[in-house]
Amino acid sequence: MVSGGTIGTIAAGIVLLITFVIVEMRTAEPLIQIRMFAIRAFSVENVVLFWSMACFLPIFFFASVYAQARSASGPTRPGSTRCASSSDSRRVSR
Repeated sequence: MVSGGTIGTIAAGIVLLITFVIVEMRTAEPLIQIRMFAIRAFSVENVVLFWSMACFLPIFFFASVYAQARSASGPTRPGSTRCASSSDSRRVSR
């Protein structure tokens, strides 16, 4: 069963999105040209990107849960290990 807080948050997000679109369409210099979504290629690209990220982002959640269960410890140890290994990969050798 879905809680009232979840439904309220989704409803608030939809209202804010509609408000943003209305304000952007009326602004002389908008942050994003809403009319660009009328271009089919642009719209399709954004839909594909949305669904790609919707499928990809849960991997981070499940990877962190797996690491926590595998190490049989709290979230601090696997999280700090992951942060250390990702910071090592970003170092640039000179």
